[in-house]
Amino acid sequence: MKRKWNDAHGETLVEVLASVLICSLSVALLFSMVMASGNMDQSAKKAEKDFSESLNLAEAQTAPADSALIPPGVTVEVQNSGEPSSAKELPVVFYGGRGALSYALP
Repeated sequence: MKRKWNDAHGETLVEVLASVLICSLSVALLFSMVMASGNMDQSAKKAEKDFSESLNLAEAQTAPADSALIPPGVTVEVQNSGEPSSAKELPVVFYGGRGALSYALP
């Protein structure tokens, strides 16, 4: 190591350029990872917000669900386990949004 300090030869231009290239690639990779992390965070926050709003609507049962989510004329069949002839079909109303759905009998 002491010999390196006393050596009249320095670092070559190729060595300096290679180290600059390695450093710049490292910084570029770090920057792209930070940007990807930010994008994932934003999409997760949006999904959480949408789910929370839908869940609140579904729990409150105040606003009917989007008609595109539910096919028209949906019914629930209620049947006594011992008697197949006792089946009744009841209409169902869905509440909520894309993130969560709830239903109630009108």
